[in-house]
Amino acid sequence: MPTRYFVHVLFFACVLTALAGCTKSPYDLVKVTGTVTLDGQPTEAVVNFFPIDNQQRGAIGQAGSNGKFVLGTLQGNDGAVAGKHRVAISSKTPPPMSGSAQMLGGESQPYVSPFPEKYGHPTTSGFEVEVKKGEKNDFTFDLKSS
Repeated sequence: MPTRYFVHVLFFACVLTALAGCTKSPYDLVKVTGTVTLDGQPTEAVVNFFPIDNQQRGAIGQAGSNGKFVLGTLQGNDGAVAGKHRVAISSKTPPPMSGSAQMLGGESQPYVSPFPEKYGHPTTSGFEVEVKKGEKNDFTFDLKSS
């Protein structure tokens, strides 16, 4: 009898697991692609979209050496929520950890981002876009080094 009970519980757990993978996302996501350039040249960067209404989740993407990115909200490249977004763009290379150079016996060098600081925050970057359902959402962000 205990074995039969265990089989039923195991079967029920498998069914629940399978159904969990079939549930629809609570967000209506739209494919978003784009390009990041610095002074007209493609550049690596991290791109963050922040919904202006603050009621939805933001999206993130990584631009490679060709400057191209695809946004993802919940997983991979699943897109961003439709609506207006403020955009922040930062360097793909994180600043070194404090004290790491001293631990290795070297001198600490200040981190210098290739982008002006204003681009790293959604309220100062100057980039605002609208992601529209049913349209091509391909954005270009041209950063200026000075």
